[in-house]
Amino acid sequence: GDKDAPQVRDILRAREGLIDFTCLMMPEPDHPDDPDYSLYSAQKFHRVIGAGLEEVEAHKYRRLMIDIGPRFGKTTLSSKMYPAWYIGRHPERSIIVATYNETYSLDLGRGIRDIMLTPQYRQVFPDLRIKKKSAAVNRVETTEGGVIFCVGRGSAITGRGAHTILLDDPIKDRKEADSVTIRDSLWQWFSQVLRTRLMNKTGTIVIIQTRWNEDDLVGRLTDPMNPYYTVEEARLWRKISLPAIAEDDDILGRAPGEALWPERFDAAYLEEIRVSDPRGFMALYQGRPAPREGAFFKAADLVPYTSMRELPPHEEMRFYAASDHAVTLDQKGDKTCLMAVGVDQRDHLWIMPD
Repeated sequence: GDKDAPQVRDILRAREGLIDFTCLMMPEPDHPDDPDYSLYSAQKFHRVIGAGLEEVEAHKYRRLMIDIGPRFGKTTLSSKMYPAWYIGRHPERSIIVATYNETYSLDLGRGIRDIMLTPQYRQVFPDLRIKKKSAAVNRVETTEGGVIFCVGRGSAITGRGAHTILLDDPIKDRKEADSVTIRDSLWQWFSQVLRTRLMNKTGTIVIIQTRWNEDDLVGRLTDPMNPYYTVEEARLWRKISLPAIAEDDDILGRAPGEALWPERFDAAYLEEIRVSDPRGFMALYQGRPAPREGAFFKAADLVPYTSMRELPPHEEMRFYAASDHAVTLDQKGDKTCLMAVGVDQRDHLWIMPD
């Protein structure tokens, strides 16, 4: 009757849309069947992530990467809710959910299974059944032959292939990110093991991560300056960047300086983080990592001198010449720049006047 209409409507919406599904799976205890009282507060950027994942599920995109900072709710939406929603819509398919280590992958598997065992989930996908003997936390199987594998980086993935792969934070922290050995092993595992598990040429891959290093997986796949970059590979990927503080041409239409989730992390709080760790902030929160040996010059670092007598003795300096050539015929392009500099014994850089 009319009393049941809103509930039926909400169930149908949850079956079709990831955000509606997430709201229904996280009800307030006092209103278990009413998504209007959900514990999940979907922000605009969550809806962008959800829409991207829905487009992958619909095969509008074969490759998607999403860059977003820590503690913005990406794992709940992408690595727990999305696999549960996907397998509900396709109970015969296989999914691999991968992350930085085995322990964390077990947490993800447990979270996915818990969602699939709720009464709300059974309302949305009443025909899906979990195999009774499918007891492993890192492997959820359906009676229709589908399976969700949850694996850690470096795992030897055996068994059947996957229709879709979701890679959530393949790098754990700064220490791992700064290790070229770990970056190389991740690249080898991703290239030679993980992506080879795709069932067929229409298989999909999603990478959703916080960036730590310019030479991370995203960098190797899409940065033209990276030695691993290929045009053919980069063309496959659709990339969504969600910086914590809006910059020019923000995809959400924010004004420059506007926070991504001001109710949780306002601009003043983000500025505190930026001041305390500029390099880390640009990587983690803005999605623009800089090389470890690189840094930003501040106004206070630029000190003028007016006389050659202020220069250190030449025998105490190392001299370099560098050039950046304008190679375009565009008259509005940058000029060719040539610079001669001296570096003194304190590593101060002196721009030569000539």
